[in-house]
Amino acid sequence: MVYVVAGEIKPGHRPRSSDDGAYKRQATVFRQTTPLSCTDEGTPALGRYHLIVSAACPWAHRTLIMCKLKQLEAYVTVSVVLPQQDDDIGWEFAEANASPSTGGAEPTPDLATGKSFRRLSDVYLLADPKYTGNITTPVLYDSQEQRIINNDSADIVKIFDAWLPASTDIPTLYPEEQRKEIDEVKDRIQQQLNNGVYQAGLAKTQTAYLEAVEMVFSCLDALEQRLQSHRYLLGSTMTIADVQLFPTLVRFDAVYYPLFKCSRKRLVSYHHISAYMRDMYQTGGVAVTVDMEQIRLHYFSTFTSINPKGIVSIGSDDEETFGSPHERASMIVVEEEEKVSHMAAVEDEHAAEAAARRARGEFVRGVSAFRQGVSKEDATPGRYHLYIANNCPWCHRVMLARSVLGLEAVISVDICFYRRHPERGWQFLPADDELYEHEVAAKDTLLSTVSRSNSVSAFSGHPYVAQVYAAEGSTEKSVPILFDKQDMKIVNNESAEIIRIFNDGFRHLSSLPNPPDLYPPSLAPVIDSLNDLIYPAINNGAYKAGFTSSEEAYKTAFHRYFDALSFLNERLRDSRFLTGNQVTEADLRLFPTLVRHDPVYYIRMRLNKRMIADYPFLSRWLHDFLRQPGVKEATDLEHCRNGYFGRTGNNIIPMPLSDSHWY
Repeated sequence: MVYVVAGEIKPGHRPRSSDDGAYKRQATVFRQTTPLSCTDEGTPALGRYHLIVSAACPWAHRTLIMCKLKQLEAYVTVSVVLPQQDDDIGWEFAEANASPSTGGAEPTPDLATGKSFRRLSDVYLLADPKYTGNITTPVLYDSQEQRIINNDSADIVKIFDAWLPASTDIPTLYPEEQRKEIDEVKDRIQQQLNNGVYQAGLAKTQTAYLEAVEMVFSCLDALEQRLQSHRYLLGSTMTIADVQLFPTLVRFDAVYYPLFKCSRKRLVSYHHISAYMRDMYQTGGVAVTVDMEQIRLHYFSTFTSINPKGIVSIGSDDEETFGSPHERASMIVVEEEEKVSHMAAVEDEHAAEAAARRARGEFVRGVSAFRQGVSKEDATPGRYHLYIANNCPWCHRVMLARSVLGLEAVISVDICFYRRHPERGWQFLPADDELYEHEVAAKDTLLSTVSRSNSVSAFSGHPYVAQVYAAEGSTEKSVPILFDKQDMKIVNNESAEIIRIFNDGFRHLSSLPNPPDLYPPSLAPVIDSLNDLIYPAINNGAYKAGFTSSEEAYKTAFHRYFDALSFLNERLRDSRFLTGNQVTEADLRLFPTLVRHDPVYYIRMRLNKRMIADYPFLSRWLHDFLRQPGVKEATDLEHCRNGYFGRTGNNIIPMPLSDSHWY
């Protein structure tokens, strides 16, 4: 690192003017933003403009990404300096025989000045022999006038956005109507995150470090919240705010977490941010601008004040980190005023796309049609009845809520046979000649809880659940069903809503002295965010992996499922339950899938990357949740194993796992 005072090169870092130990970034000097020489079509003059970058520098990285996204490689030559910096020389160009860059990240010679300089400082002094300031990248250089046009990354990004190549269908990333909001978002990110990681890593006092780290993670927490309902920072379309954010994110776990000690959480612990980062990385042209080898080499060898021995970290598998699926392309942007039926929107599949998705071999869950609620006034003991199947995870949620809230005496229940009839769907206990041999032998234990068809004759008399629906003109066959015995009608058949109905409408009827509130208002935003992850990636994700006929759909669901498990495992590192020390709806909705994973889904759904037993914090959580009052009573894994394996392939039921292995 070098700096310059009145044209004289000085070794090392420029002395700080601050005495509070805080790192302060120096302002850039070359700031021309007025229109530059372009053709009538708005394209820059061929061969005139050059971009000088370091592939390791996040500020330069922004401009490299813009060059790719705007397809300017044919108009803007790119010179890439070497990743290491010598305190006496600063940024250096590669040897003259290095290959020219085509917008990627490999180091090159000086392609800008025509003078084959070896040091970037020479380019600065050619442009201004009396220059005072830091020698930084990026640099936008005019070879015709032999001058630096701009060395501020934010300015260069906007300049590139205004330049359009002959292909005019390339959209702007800085639309006029959004500029105020874009500037507000990116200014916060610049101050709190882009600069914040440096303020943490280069702080000279503990106080300055702690203040910076707090600022960094407050920003990340806000971004996680923002990105749960937006594919990009400003909605469904990428803007320059995303281009500014990505370089910091892609460096976070590899550099800023270990070297700059931004170590409260890894980026992978933020589900939405890490998926967003993968989405950006996999956008056409962006991946080639990311060179993690140069990034690690630069930071760990240059910042010797915080890494005195200069040992360069090996890091993780970059392709696994950045290349796994993200599924953000199908996100629906939900504006605040549209979140009236948040839970229903998350649980429902998009019916308009269902046929096309099924044709591609995807598993698509049907939409529940009965969606009424129950008021406290109507919630009377004995009036409401459940139809459920123990092996169904959606029913399991509902039974957990009934049991955990102490509503067993309030809401009656009929339990279906765990194996559906091939045509008629969910059934009650069939005749012995329709059972397997081992089922007849184990009837007193395995089938003791299954309702016989005549047990429901008091209000339906039907042996099949489909007949309950048919009485209301519906062709549905699914469980659970919340049924009103007084009005003789189906109230609701959406499990997530039934849980909420029990919590909000029936909890006052609990047999428990202090029944838990599964959806306390103070935790509602956190619970909603967790549900938004758990349902599509884990609950439904297991089915998308196990019931697809498409290899591509399976791989996508598989990776998304285990990404989500890794995220939750990390979240539970310092937390007993998902939102703290209290069981909530989020825990209750996660449990049915995780309790099935090791004994069922690992084999049946081909989700065989890891068992829950292999995740220390998820495993601890699973054991803890199993010990909560009412949980084991609402859980029947024998029905799960027989239900999933007893109608697939050769119908062989695998040996159960030992209790000690998982609970």
